[in-house]
Amino acid sequence: MRNITKKKIAVCLIILLLLSAIIYLIFAGANIIGEICSTEVNAIINNLINESNDIVMRLDVFYSDYFTLMYDKNDNLSAIMANTGLINQITLIWNTEIQNRLNSIRMLNIKLSAGAITGSALLSQYGRELEINARVVSNCAITYKSELIHSGINQTLHRLILYTEVIADVTVPLTAQNVKVTQEIILAETLLPGAVPDSYLIGESSTDYLDLLP
Repeated sequence: MRNITKKKIAVCLIILLLLSAIIYLIFAGANIIGEICSTEVNAIINNLINESNDIVMRLDVFYSDYFTLMYDKNDNLSAIMANTGLINQITLIWNTEIQNRLNSIRMLNIKLSAGAITGSALLSQYGRELEINARVVSNCAITYKSELIHSGINQTLHRLILYTEVIADVTVPLTAQNVKVTQEIILAETLLPGAVPDSYLIGESSTDYLDLLP
């Protein structure tokens, strides 16, 4: 009887170990799948932002449309006036373009080899092909900034920059991942010859800037 009881205990322990190993492999595999899908979503979002950027750049809006340069009687730059209405309009157009494209990828079908679940680069190309359905919920936010940068002797580079941030929740079976994509796009820029009033610049570093937009 004692031998039978020991055998039963040993069998139960083996079964528990096997179940624990299987559960661990399932969740470990799910995390790897989540990371692979997140990488794929990251690439797709970057591509969507670039496509939207092409549309905005085709609007033929230039630096002189965004800013008006004011000079004093000695022809020295005295002020830079921003067309905030136009800047806000362009920002809204770009935000809408990106968000509409993001809404089109709410469900993704991603194909990968079974070997990719192991997390090994050597085995990632082997095994039968698996199809993973990923649910993607994304949100886009765009802000802008005006930047003045010292550029050479007695010259200042003025830029209008759009900063894009997309946050996406990627959900696959048994796990979920968060993806954050950021991009900066130079919407317009020009070189300002001559001296720029000190009040426009902060410090002496060429990387310091002052946001001139209200």
